[in-house]
Amino acid sequence: MKFFISHSSRDRKIAEKFVDNIFCEGLGINRLDIFCSSIEGLDVEVGRPIINTIKQKIEDADVVIFIITQNFLKSDFCKYELGASWIKDKRLIPITFNVAHSETGEIIRSLNTYNIQYHKHLLAIVEILIKIGNNPVSLLQINNAIKSFLKYLRKIQIKIKVKIDIDLNNKKKKNKSH
Repeated sequence: MKFFISHSSRDRKIAEKFVDNIFCEGLGINRLDIFCSSIEGLDVEVGRPIINTIKQKIEDADVVIFIITQNFLKSDFCKYELGASWIKDKRLIPITFNVAHSETGEIIRSLNTYNIQYHKHLLAIVEILIKIGNNPVSLLQINNAIKSFLKYLRKIQIKIKVKIDIDLNNKKKKNKSH
């Protein structure tokens, strides 16, 4: 079973934690079965054409997972990966982080999306991946992997909230000075 993880390069850490925690630790999936362009060793080999490699990796993938964030929605390349995977009729698993369903495009809205901020959604993703891959897994191992991933996401959310609050305060100060 081969996997392609589509994400914005700005969300490299989220993709890396998702692969490490959910795929490798939780499901025991071999890293060599995963293509994720931002993770060293799972990315495009040095000297290889990037676009051709990505096309081939989408073609080779059994499952394409989209980590949909604000950065993903702003990336033309992510949209190309989404369109190519959709046209190739791949098994698509769109997951969101800090994005409202209404903000996503038509293709994404037509699919059942999972919000990776919720334990039950991560369990649903894991269930799908177990069915597709037909691997025996440890429930304790999966639960620990999900907890570890959610802990990381909470840290990111706090950083995002602090940045938004700072930006809003700076806008208010700027508006008062005019």
